[in-house]
Amino acid sequence: MGSNKTKGKKQITYVPATELKRTQVQMRRWSSGHRTIFFLISTVHDIAIGIYTFLFNHIIDKFPFPLRKLLYRFLYRVKIGKGTYIDNGLYSCWDISHISIGKNTYIDRDVTLWTPIHEIKIGNNVKIGREAQVYTVQHNLDDPEFDYIGNSVIIRDNAVIGAYSIIFAGTIIKEGQKIPPNTIVFSRNPKYTIAMMQKGLEKQVKDEDIDTRTYLWKTMQEEFVKKESQKYINTMLSRIMEFGKYSKNEVKRLKKKMRGFFWGKIPSFTVRMFIYRHIYKMKIGKLTHIHENFFCINPSNIKIDKTTIIGNNVFMDGRQKIEIGTNCQVNGEVILLTETKDRKGPIKIEDYAWVAARSTILPGVTIGKGAVVSGGSLVTEDVPPYNIVGGCPAKSMKIRNKDLRYTLSFRRLLA
Repeated sequence: MGSNKTKGKKQITYVPATELKRTQVQMRRWSSGHRTIFFLISTVHDIAIGIYTFLFNHIIDKFPFPLRKLLYRFLYRVKIGKGTYIDNGLYSCWDISHISIGKNTYIDRDVTLWTPIHEIKIGNNVKIGREAQVYTVQHNLDDPEFDYIGNSVIIRDNAVIGAYSIIFAGTIIKEGQKIPPNTIVFSRNPKYTIAMMQKGLEKQVKDEDIDTRTYLWKTMQEEFVKKESQKYINTMLSRIMEFGKYSKNEVKRLKKKMRGFFWGKIPSFTVRMFIYRHIYKMKIGKLTHIHENFFCINPSNIKIDKTTIIGNNVFMDGRQKIEIGTNCQVNGEVILLTETKDRKGPIKIEDYAWVAARSTILPGVTIGKGAVVSGGSLVTEDVPPYNIVGGCPAKSMKIRNKDLRYTLSFRRLLA
């Protein structure tokens, strides 16, 4: 990715998928011939980046806001306007400098601004509710050669984003628009939105050009979420309680069986994967990546094939078997639940499937090859191959392109 300046504005330049894939192949060939050197370089690089993001997500998070604001501005180069307040728990990935926040904006606790490459532009007098998530990268369902769509997210002045909502890549929130809590927001035509954004981000995109879709997902039992709780954990437990039909005491007993709260915070991909493979005895294929804060029950019952990506804060219930295929994507805060009060059974996610953020998969469900589960969905029945489903409960919306040939890779020196 690269950028140049035109008339004082930053313009995003997109690298063709063929060039990206050629670079990946060249680096894989070099790494296979220089394994020791590559291992040392990748480990040092991984730990350095891991510490950088670990400080942002888990240490600086505990400081008083005036000190955090200085560190956000000068250490991480986040642009923050006057009068803006960010509560504890702001979460992001390793290229945090692409975030810009206007004046007199309020961001509640445990909000995720996930931006590895593109910009997140938040305007003036904006309110973002607790544990809302903004993603600048998502799957491209139509292009078999390049599996991701990525572009900026723009939240214009005086907008209100409700708690627990998800904003996907290529989305523009209009000025003064109010997004209700527990809402999924995405562009109907993200390629068109991206093309409009490339012309000049928010300046040249008119309201009539913005075509987005919103829908509510099931309301959680928010009284279970305590302010002093560990980040995301009680929110996840409240979903397990609701969808698994457990009482609060039963969920607390279930929490004692969960593994990974400590190991998931280690700021090194290499160390975490070693623990998952050799201590937890998980069956994990090559070039599979598991992001931070992964936790599970009975990890030895979990099998993940090669070149698959598991997002941050994912919970897998291994009391029954869980099998995940090749080139699958499981986004942040997904729950794979294999036992509830009234049903139990293994979960299978077949090759090229994508389970989007904050979805919940119930026991005995099979996600077919190439199928897509939209963000915030509750999947109660099998999903046929190449179907795109969404909602609570999830229903079929359309059929995905069947010509899928991509290979996922998140190893930082190979991605």
